[in-house]
Amino acid sequence: MNDEGPASRIDWILWCLAGAVAVLLDLIEKTPLMTAGLLVTLFAFLAFPVMNLPVIRRATPGASRRLSQGLGLLIVAIVVSYFGTTVWPPPPRPLRILTAKERARFVQILRSQLSPRETLRLGCPIGKEDECLLVGQFIDIFKEAGWPVEHDQVARLAPGKPQAGLALFQHADNVPKDLPYGEGVWVELTPSARTIMWAFGSVGLKTRGLGDATTPKGTIGAYFGPDL
Repeated sequence: MNDEGPASRIDWILWCLAGAVAVLLDLIEKTPLMTAGLLVTLFAFLAFPVMNLPVIRRATPGASRRLSQGLGLLIVAIVVSYFGTTVWPPPPRPLRILTAKERARFVQILRSQLSPRETLRLGCPIGKEDECLLVGQFIDIFKEAGWPVEHDQVARLAPGKPQAGLALFQHADNVPKDLPYGEGVWVELTPSARTIMWAFGSVGLKTRGLGDATTPKGTIGAYFGPDL
């Protein structure tokens, strides 16, 4: 290895791969396990080129160079750990008024979808006005991001089978009325459904997708259960 030479091609490739992983961590929907794996990958991509930095390669071979390399790896670990705190997926949280930062991130995710956006139908339980008022904030949030909201309102619903948590309903054909307990209908998530799930997940509101014959095509129903 030439201790005074410029960075090698493989160093530049690893720098670029590290940048790509960092961008990926900031842009995609992810689980804690996926985030941890990507952060380890980011550290691995950064470790080798950092060890080959000129300031480290110029260190005297032996204890001085090993100390420089160890310090370099420690700095990488600190930087990656700090970055991890900024991209780590939030834990499940109750329904609440979003902060300005949460709202901006929510809108950013919604705007990231460039394909046609389906209409959002918002619903909350009858008799839970405190919760319905909190759901109402999403009318303005979705409209700010350029998404259509059905009737610009939150529907008060009394589902025959109450749903806990935040459920996203998509149209499904041929849903049997007498489905056995514990069984459901497979429905492929549309781009709009995936984007909405990602947006709600970014503020700690976990969603689950359900098929429903009464939900019109081109519409996604977001029902906030009574336990949120």
